[in-house]
Amino acid sequence: MPIGLQAIEQENSELSQFYDHSFTVHETSEISAPGTLLGDSTMDSGQWTASIDTSIATNDERETSAVRPYIQGSVTNLQDIPNTVYLNSIVPQTMTINLIVAIIDIRPPRRIVTRQWKREQDLVEVVVGDETRTGFAVTFWLPPSDNKVVTARGCGDGAGEELRASLMQLRPRDIVLLRTVGLGCFRDRVYGQSLRKGLTKIDLLHRQQVDATDTGGIYKLRDILNHVAKDDDLPLVKVRKVHEWIRRFVPEAAGGSNRKRRRIATLPPDSQDGML
Repeated sequence: MPIGLQAIEQENSELSQFYDHSFTVHETSEISAPGTLLGDSTMDSGQWTASIDTSIATNDERETSAVRPYIQGSVTNLQDIPNTVYLNSIVPQTMTINLIVAIIDIRPPRRIVTRQWKREQDLVEVVVGDETRTGFAVTFWLPPSDNKVVTARGCGDGAGEELRASLMQLRPRDIVLLRTVGLGCFRDRVYGQSLRKGLTKIDLLHRQQVDATDTGGIYKLRDILNHVAKDDDLPLVKVRKVHEWIRRFVPEAAGGSNRKRRRIATLPPDSQDGML
């Protein structure tokens, strides 16, 4: 067999193994509380324990239409995500985290049939970053877009369609809150992924609007630039840091319109490649 074909077959085999592994985590995980490092008090990862049981609020109370998501647990910096040794040590439990990050890349949905589960699912891969690390990959498992059947396991249900709708509205440079993201390991790499039954959610925190009709997110630019007020709002403090990082290191896609999804090819020099 030609070397080129061998390389392609090996890559396809590794991808299939990853899909099986990721979907197994999606379906069978025993979930820990977001941001909980199970039994390891030495791992002081800089998480915001003060943000436990708080909700995000806008600075302009007149904007009553803004959704104010509830954050259960702390928010984790990407550089503080535990390594594979720790995550493997707590199996079968799956650690979950909350992230406030910027979207770097959103890859088109792919229809996957896992070898182990024999079930069609759509997979969307998102690459995110913050001021502490770039290139972290999060995979989202969704019911097929043409599947309207509701099942007891949550595939094809309203939660899955809600997650799909949230993903389809995102674009590079958006700052988002990812709630209850599961952490998995594959071939010594840590990645994030959605969990079943609607546990994983996405909230748009800030977006550079292209016109007056564009959705801007919960935090407006005036909130981010007003460093005097609301410094006790820890999610806003994180949004400010991510916004400054975007401004300095993640340029707008060439061609102007930020409405179109385009790959952001330029990352900071210290970027780490995504898992996929």
